[in-house]
Amino acid sequence: KLLTTFPLNCWHEKTVGALKDFSSSPIAVACSGGADSTFALLMVYAAFPHRRDSICVLHFNHGLREESDKDEKFVVELARQLELKHSIHQPSSSRTKEDEGTLRDERLDAFIEFCKRSKSTLLIQGHNQDDVAETIIWRLTRGASPQGLCAPRPVHKHGEIHIARPFITINR
Repeated sequence: KLLTTFPLNCWHEKTVGALKDFSSSPIAVACSGGADSTFALLMVYAAFPHRRDSICVLHFNHGLREESDKDEKFVVELARQLELKHSIHQPSSSRTKEDEGTLRDERLDAFIEFCKRSKSTLLIQGHNQDDVAETIIWRLTRGASPQGLCAPRPVHKHGEIHIARPFITINR
């Protein structure tokens, strides 16, 4: 039913292109357990049934909130119910800062490493239009350059890994 409400022509065209261009690559889907990333996971699952055996759900448990373990359990159970592989990641013991930027970088580094090991060249994230505004404001306060204010992009290349955000033009 979700796919009838948000068919592929509602997704950002560059991300649909990436999903089609990398049709032989496993798909990694970042899922925090929140509404946005769960939506992205369910949409990829619904839109590409022929690729379900190549989808892996990635979750990073920072362990900073009371709900962190519940989020992890939710993601693991969702992956199990969808019969998808999953990979759970946790912070290194050497973390010294817990600001949003450090946490985001730690999460992305773990996901990129997973993609390299699993030979996945495509990482899907559930960012939406509201995240773009939030990111711009956050980066402005950190003194980002004009180019730094442009992100997040629909498709961003990080080394050999393509990070796709199919719903970046849809508001929450």
